[in-house]
Amino acid sequence: MSSHHIVRDEQEPALYIHAADNFLLAALGDLLEWSPTVICSEEALQKVVDYGTKVDAIPHMPESTDLDAILRSQAPIRVMPFDPGKIAELFDVLASENYKGLNIATTKGKHEELLADVSSYRGPMDCTVYTPAHRIVRIRHAPFQKWLAVGHYAILGQGQTFDTRGFDADVSSDHSPQIAMEKSTAGLVRIDCSEPPFWFIEEL
Repeated sequence: MSSHHIVRDEQEPALYIHAADNFLLAALGDLLEWSPTVICSEEALQKVVDYGTKVDAIPHMPESTDLDAILRSQAPIRVMPFDPGKIAELFDVLASENYKGLNIATTKGKHEELLADVSSYRGPMDCTVYTPAHRIVRIRHAPFQKWLAVGHYAILGQGQTFDTRGFDADVSSDHSPQIAMEKSTAGLVRIDCSEPPFWFIEEL
């Protein structure tokens, strides 16, 4: 799925591909249809280009010359400087260019490390992390209310207190770092948080 067909709009969230496999890239088809600015890690670059996705930016120029041909094939491509190990820096770069949000794609085995990194960001930008098995949304305001299908869900916090309504087993004044929940019937849920933001995980 090629992502270059129309002029980029900074109102659309940028897409940072942190790590990739073919299953994940296939699942990103809907996001790529909106022609986001695609930022790609050095680790994922070969896989993303082989899949047919146009890369717009990278965090730094690779030290190895092995990727020179790939970079030439993606021209124009620019460096959007940030430390790939400190993705919170990417939010600052995007905010300076008037982007309103960031979608991040990574493989299942790397999402926990990634979340630990992006959780340090405390600014106003929206963020959603996609893995082949999860959609993980940064919730900036509480209470959070949403109609949910039957399935498994979780809250990731950093010491906040949570109260829920609408799940099979609700919690009250729970400050666990991860709260697993289930819904056996579709319906509206509500999550109150003492100090947003927090992360909400939906299994795909």
